[in-house]
Amino acid sequence: MAYLGNTPQIGQYRKMDNLTFDGSTSTFNITVDGVAVTPPTSYSMLVSLGNVVLNPGVGFSISGATISFASPPAALTAFFGLIFGDTL
Repeated sequence: MAYLGNTPQIGQYRKMDNLTFDGSTSTFNITVDGVAVTPPTSYSMLVSLGNVVLNPGVGFSISGATISFASPPAALTAFFGLIFGDTL
């Protein structure tokens, strides 16, 4: 089927498993449904701590299947993470 404009993107958008913070650890494994996931870049993620969206490369970075926060999140801080990888 022909499209006017850009062809729709197909992708697999995944919600990260919850992270539990203790106030001193700043590096965590990235998992989805208990399985390690390696996002292509930090710019293909949306990460929120305490309902504040973090700037990729500034508030957090990734290396393989590990996410590192610029500073350790306070204990019991709310976390939400999406991975926007696998788009065409």
